[in-house]
Amino acid sequence: MSKSGLVCPKCGRADAIRKVTSIVSAGTTQYQSVGYGTADIEGETHHVDTLSYGSELTGLANRLSAPRRPGKPSDFGCAAVLLTMRVGMSLVVLVVIGVVSFCSLPLLYESVYRANNWLILVPILIFAGAVIRLLWWIGSNVVREVGTIRHNRLNYPSEVERWERAIERWRELYYCYRDDGIFIPAQTRLIPVEQLRAFLYAPEKKKR
Repeated sequence: MSKSGLVCPKCGRADAIRKVTSIVSAGTTQYQSVGYGTADIEGETHHVDTLSYGSELTGLANRLSAPRRPGKPSDFGCAAVLLTMRVGMSLVVLVVIGVVSFCSLPLLYESVYRANNWLILVPILIFAGAVIRLLWWIGSNVVREVGTIRHNRLNYPSEVERWERAIERWRELYYCYRDDGIFIPAQTRLIPVEQLRAFLYAPEKKKR
């Protein structure tokens, strides 16, 4: 047993345990890379150097890495962009349908429309149906997108709170190399690394 009395709850030994934060820190390598690109400066193209940063994790460090903070939800500006894209797509479709319908009139007039005048309503009805269908499609998508954005924005504070509790618990974790599991001091059960995320986000009463 270690001087601190900290041992693995499964094997009961302390010679193969280490703080998870130390493992992740030691297993993370920061790097920077230099590249080349072009930039438009005052109307002229220039070759410029680019510098990017990143990090690499060892296999174990990646398995034990901390949960990521939830990303901020999209705002309603994204819904406006999506609406604009869908309107543009709909206009293209309507233009194609309109052109095809218009071009079909002289081609089919002698053989079809002249004998059956009411058939001239067919392309008109097809065009009107396409307009209604596309308007319904745009409206339903906008309602769904706005509802999703509103739901995500309302739930974001609670998601951040859950993440903060999870990251606090993550900082308390120890890892046993012998049994490939994680635990918190005074915990009576070793948790498999594969269950790390579920363990961190589980209700408090289920963690011990």
